[in-house]
Amino acid sequence: MLASRSSVLFFVLLALPCMAAPKPPAPEGADLAGKHAIIFGKPAARVPTAGMTDGPLLGNGDIGVVQAGSPDLLSFHIGKNDFWSLKRLLPLVVGQVRIVTPALKNATFHTEADLQLAETRGRFTQGDAELSTRSLVDANGSGFIQTLTNSGKQPLDITVHNIKSDEIRTATGPALVSPATKPALYGCEQSGKNRWFFKGAMADTQVLDRALSDEEIATLARAPRGEPQIFDGKTTRPANAPVIEKAMTFSAWIKPDELSKAGDYLFSSGAWNKSLSLGFSAGKLRFSLSGVTLQYRGTIPLREWTHVAAVYKDRTMRLHINGVAENNDAGASFHLDPDATPEGRKVGVSTRVLFKDGARSFTLQPGESATVATVILSDLDVKGADTLAAAKVQTAALTAGAVKQQIEAHRAWWRNYWSQSFIEIPDKVIEQNWYASQYTIASCCRAGKIAPGLWGNWITTNDSAWHGDYHLNYNFQAQFYGLYAANHTDETRPFYEAMNQSIPVGKRMAADRGWKGIHLPVALGPWGTLPYGERKDHGQRSNAAFAALPYFWYWNYTRDKEWLRKEGYAYVREVADFWEDYLKLENDRYVIVNDSVHEGSGPNTNAILSLGMVHALFENIVPMSEALDVDADKRAKWNEIRAKLSDFPTLERKGKTLFRYTSVGPAGWRDNTVGIQHIFPAGCIHLDSDPKLIEISHNMLDAMGRWSDPNGSASWYTACIRVGYKPAIVLKNLRTLFDKRSLPNKVLSFGGGGIENVAPSLAVTEMLFQSHARVLRFFPCWAKEQDARFGGIRAVGAFLVWAELKSGQISGVRIYSEKGLDCNLVNPWPQKTVQVIRNGRLAETVVGERFKIKTSTGESLELKAE
Repeated sequence: MLASRSSVLFFVLLALPCMAAPKPPAPEGADLAGKHAIIFGKPAARVPTAGMTDGPLLGNGDIGVVQAGSPDLLSFHIGKNDFWSLKRLLPLVVGQVRIVTPALKNATFHTEADLQLAETRGRFTQGDAELSTRSLVDANGSGFIQTLTNSGKQPLDITVHNIKSDEIRTATGPALVSPATKPALYGCEQSGKNRWFFKGAMADTQVLDRALSDEEIATLARAPRGEPQIFDGKTTRPANAPVIEKAMTFSAWIKPDELSKAGDYLFSSGAWNKSLSLGFSAGKLRFSLSGVTLQYRGTIPLREWTHVAAVYKDRTMRLHINGVAENNDAGASFHLDPDATPEGRKVGVSTRVLFKDGARSFTLQPGESATVATVILSDLDVKGADTLAAAKVQTAALTAGAVKQQIEAHRAWWRNYWSQSFIEIPDKVIEQNWYASQYTIASCCRAGKIAPGLWGNWITTNDSAWHGDYHLNYNFQAQFYGLYAANHTDETRPFYEAMNQSIPVGKRMAADRGWKGIHLPVALGPWGTLPYGERKDHGQRSNAAFAALPYFWYWNYTRDKEWLRKEGYAYVREVADFWEDYLKLENDRYVIVNDSVHEGSGPNTNAILSLGMVHALFENIVPMSEALDVDADKRAKWNEIRAKLSDFPTLERKGKTLFRYTSVGPAGWRDNTVGIQHIFPAGCIHLDSDPKLIEISHNMLDAMGRWSDPNGSASWYTACIRVGYKPAIVLKNLRTLFDKRSLPNKVLSFGGGGIENVAPSLAVTEMLFQSHARVLRFFPCWAKEQDARFGGIRAVGAFLVWAELKSGQISGVRIYSEKGLDCNLVNPWPQKTVQVIRNGRLAETVVGERFKIKTSTGESLELKAE
């Protein structure tokens, strides 16, 4: 309702020209991000890992780097979003840059991840020896830049190694190792009366029932060698090995005198294909575990000491030679072509040391600094050119001045990123995790780049869990949940490219089953690849519709019609075609049959997850088609489907109504939060919904209590906020979640799961501000006794908003209109008249619990209570 206090003033203002105000930044965001550096007091424990690492994270939305290792053996593991094997259908490691500083053995460890500047800074001290490091991945290019400074009082000898990923060899072993049938022996293979005896010397042999880390093995390889044991090709010795079931390490110094054309065994607990052994097969070092073998491609020299180690853990087998995971230094540059096919991905890596003569082994005197610059380029970066040659050209052109300019431009990019929005709340742990979540996603997602999979661009093994893929039954979408309201919509753009590339395979999968539109499996990879094939949909019909949600959000939050025309509408239209064809009309209600609410739970009828996704689909496609002025002939049908779609199933329990997971099929589930995902992310129930639905939602939340769910936390907290559930309880449990489940780098971990676990940050934003129901609400689910403020938050309708709550009073309400749409608001000051100020000039007043304000493109509004 509009009400003008002064008609004279109103008409005078209409006669004045309306000048578009400049789009306002939120510079406080950069300053607040700067207060939330993440401190690491010890090296990463989850590197290498097939899942989510716990180390300090760097990235530019394409290249990702994670730091690991002890101060004397700092390892920077490099991944890249577009470096996938098209044969194995999973992301691969690019390699490592390793900084070896022997004087820092047993040094103190301190690394600080600066979120504001997107760099890590380390300080490692051992007596008078001290090294300070600064590392970043250039936000605007393809470079990984490190500055090494001798901040101590004695010279430091440093060597920079490049380690090529295909030299970091692993194999997938058995789930368990069968207990040995014979006592383990050094010096032969135990087969029959024993055979293939070793001739030479061994020292410091040990077999452990745990997996030593890379750093522990490197330490063994640097330690003084003990007394040798001599083997003459006939003798053996007891190994005194423990029973190995889940993890093991064999390590030893070896000096073979000669190697036969058959076998020469260092250690075994039985025949090579039935038990555990390490030895030489036709002169090649081979690690064998219950029939699975991993063979070193290099050559172990004769009559020289070599340190070897074999490690098994989490079904992964690794070989280490002279303290390094089967590696010979790759030199200043290397090329990777894992599939060796024209269409396969390729990467070129070149490293240059900017210090004196550029040698990769050098001495830093106290006060001196050296820059280590590494360029990583894929075939997609250089469009058919030689990746290695291009990387070498870039590093050759680097000067100290050029590196300085890159660092300044890098910091400018991140300052601009942080200046797009901010929040400030009393609980600084929750606040830190909000900024850390925005940092993590910006580090692994960038417009124009390939979308990250489950583990982001921080890939540290060549055997990523779950193929490191795009899981469509929530994981792939969830990493983007918090970006829209945080005004970081550009970082969601890789999602739409990935999904649009899946349309051809989705159409084929649907057609093969006799359906229209698109149907997708649970797992996708980039470029429309299918890591698990076409049949792995687990009976779920909801995957493609679930993946349509980010399309709706991008459109609603930005109202970017050009994006909708070029990128946004085609996918949504195909999903609508599928559901228009698939739904069954029974008793004048549309029913979903032969579906699975959980993976493999079907055949179910009216799975609540699918009902939520289909409701969201037909609610959103109609206005999208209207904006493009297309498919006018389809809208009546789409509106009919939405109107006649089956209600969400319910059940009665202990006198309360709850949502049922299906109308035919499981009533509930032992874990997960599928039973509330029609609330969020589907967005079907909110503060304007029927009070009965809100009551059932609260009952459901009370009954489920999934405050720490390995697959559900991404949706749970925001679902609570969408229906106004007990803000004090939400904050308390959110804080507990961050305290107990945060890795050192502030990514949540439940024993599994990756970058999708940044999603709970959206709940914090929506406690402060909500707009998903196309109504702006300020502090709708916030404890009013806690001061808070926010700025630059993006609202549905392409608005940016600011507000502050202090001593229980709201002030500082500002709205910037990007597209000039009508703005619907819940009055921040109930029962009070509201003064509207347009571009700094007094305008109309409005009254009522809700009101609508017309806006112009680029107009700034300020609201004040009177």
